Amino acid sequence: MERPNKSGNQLFTQMKEGVKLKKVSCHRRRRSVNERTFKVTDNELYLHYGPSKKKVHNLRVEIDDIQEVRSGRNTDKFRDVKTFPEKCCFSIILTGESRIVNLVATSPEEAKLWIRGLKLLKKKSEKIDVRVKQAIWIKEVFTKTDENGDGRLDFKEIIKLVRKMNVKIGDDYAQALFKKADAQANGTLDEEEFVTFYREITKRPEVEKLFLRFAGEDRFLTAEEFQDFMIKGQKKKVDRDWCAEMIDKYEPKAELRQKKLMTLDGFMFFLLSDEGNLLDPKNRSIYQDMTRPLSHYYISSSHNTYLLEDQLKGPSSVEAYISALQKGCRCVELDVWDGPDEPVIYHGHTLTSKILLRDALASIREYAFLTSQYPLILSFENHCSLEQQKQMAEIIEETVGDFLYRLERPEGVTELPSPEELKHKILVKGKKLPAFSSTPQGGDVSDEDEAADIDGAEVDEETRIKIQEEKKKKSKTIKLAKEFSDTVYLSSRHFKSVSEEMTTRKPFEMSSFAEAKATDLAKKGGQAMTAYNSRFLSRIYPAGWRTNSSNYNPIPMWNVGAQIVALNFQSDGEMMDLNRGRFLENGNCGYVLKPEFMLSEDVKPKSKLEPFQMRIVIITGQQFPKSSKDITDPYVKVTLYGTKKVTEHKTEAIKNNGFNPEWKCQMDFEVQDPELSLMRFEVMDKDVSSKDDLMAQYSLPVSCMQQGYQHITLRSPEGNELSSSTLFINVTKKRESSSNGEQGKAATQEQEFISGW
Repeated sequence: MERPNKSGNQLFTQMKEGVKLKKVSCHRRRRSVNERTFKVTDNELYLHYGPSKKKVHNLRVEIDDIQEVRSGRNTDKFRDVKTFPEKCCFSIILTGESRIVNLVATSPEEAKLWIRGLKLLKKKSEKIDVRVKQAIWIKEVFTKTDENGDGRLDFKEIIKLVRKMNVKIGDDYAQALFKKADAQANGTLDEEEFVTFYREITKRPEVEKLFLRFAGEDRFLTAEEFQDFMIKGQKKKVDRDWCAEMIDKYEPKAELRQKKLMTLDGFMFFLLSDEGNLLDPKNRSIYQDMTRPLSHYYISSSHNTYLLEDQLKGPSSVEAYISALQKGCRCVELDVWDGPDEPVIYHGHTLTSKILLRDALASIREYAFLTSQYPLILSFENHCSLEQQKQMAEIIEETVGDFLYRLERPEGVTELPSPEELKHKILVKGKKLPAFSSTPQGGDVSDEDEAADIDGAEVDEETRIKIQEEKKKKSKTIKLAKEFSDTVYLSSRHFKSVSEEMTTRKPFEMSSFAEAKATDLAKKGGQAMTAYNSRFLSRIYPAGWRTNSSNYNPIPMWNVGAQIVALNFQSDGEMMDLNRGRFLENGNCGYVLKPEFMLSEDVKPKSKLEPFQMRIVIITGQQFPKSSKDITDPYVKVTLYGTKKVTEHKTEAIKNNGFNPEWKCQMDFEVQDPELSLMRFEVMDKDVSSKDDLMAQYSLPVSCMQQGYQHITLRSPEGNELSSSTLFINVTKKRESSSNGEQGKAATQEQEFISGW
């Protein structure tokens, strides 16, 4: 039995001994329960389970891959399994394809031990620095390649590894590297010899040349030389103390750290750290003023949050709410309809499955403020009868009532509260009864039904007939219960025109616009909409014909200051990547302050930042994931999304090398609107016979890009971080007013230096 004061190390020791847990697999038509022995490996990096017919490395879960450890039966399919005691159950949610491992312990105490122990191990793994992570990764490669488990790799295994590493080299060259590493000359490599082989094949000559440019003949960087690199190479002013701090942080050799000297290895670790990442470290935490009115911020927002797939037949799930909140979403949607006994959530007039409002709100309560402490907006589409609306209000009070923002909305108030004022508060958005007509019986309000807007959607005839039958039952008005109306703070209101709304609208009233209407308003009156959005909230949602859950381009909406630009979070692709990029800054808290020039009612806003020219040199790539082919032919596409145009450049494709391709390709961009522009990097696999595959990507605001030599830690097409897949680039910015000055010369010098490698 676990003692409450048991230390982390004591817990880890017990977990390494192993324990039998029941693994519950819930499939569509059947459920299986298998007893497995679970234990933490000695290096505390993996959770191993067995027995199974799978290969050894498929029986392990990386601690680093654990997204969450959840107590109880609180996953979609596990929730319905009533066979096991709630307190004995827990689930491990893994990153990637949202894999879930549902487990049952023999006692509540054992479940608590594993829940606490796994959470502590996860925290511990997050603190491992880049030096240790690389050593761990090399060891993992060795272990996976050692198929017979004898602790040695022969040449055949090495060749297989090289192919897996996404690089094609000749057998003669591979044999030469193998012999060089085989210190014992016995035809095999042990783990230490493999490290030598690995370092040889992963040499970064471009980084070494950059290092020697500043280190000189002694092959060490002093704090002074490192400062010189930061100023000239990285275009960043830093003091000597900061440089000494970086040497102490990243230099692997203790004796050299004491002397404040940095080796090539330490320099490499620095370039692979947050300090050497394209996203400026200062933008990774909350750095913006959070005391402005809510209307001054872009707000990360989800459309039909409950859906996992398409808009017509796909499953609805509580997990979809959890996933969106974990990604920093601060506005989620709930389409609520009458259920057999209590309100349910689903996409009305369609065949999507249903979940209980109660279950959704219970999960929202638990996850509302884990990723961000700033306010969460619940956007309700209310289609319930008066009776179930009263139930809905009761459920809201029971589940999230203590988080609701309930302050009165006094007359004369001209602006919304700030995110800072609304920390840990939930704001309900929906229809609200006018104060003068509020009676105990409620009143009539219009039924704004997004789900009914599916005209033009491509669906089969059977589905269309069923949807039309549902739509016939729809009324243009609904009775609104006072009990639900009282929970609403942000009241939905029909939009008439900018001129009328600017004089009659109250700050806590807001409108929702279908993408076509929003696009039309942006094109015809962009400046007027920008002024309108400086005071009032606007919510944009996808067109009804997007039944496959595709997404529209959010950038034109952001460009006129729309705050709640709701996308289908379940759909990966270019638009969702741009949304992730938009909210990457400010600590991924889901709130990004709009540019200062968009925060006033001036109908001719102008940015305070001058346009500039940006030169990006794509230098090399490292360890790209495989696409559908055995060996890839990668190229890089870089796209600048400005307010007026999209500019795209590509490198050439490198044949048969997704492991360490080199381009040294120069790309020039004109950035006209620095505060609104986004940059997207895509690593593509060239295919002459079919469409090129997207292997990895990364998007971010141009204003958050560091200058100098930077690495980009790439993400998968699904948005998951690929810790070992990187691009190495050089970025130089020069103002148009100083194109012939020092900045222009610096850009030319760096390009000449890179070209000479």
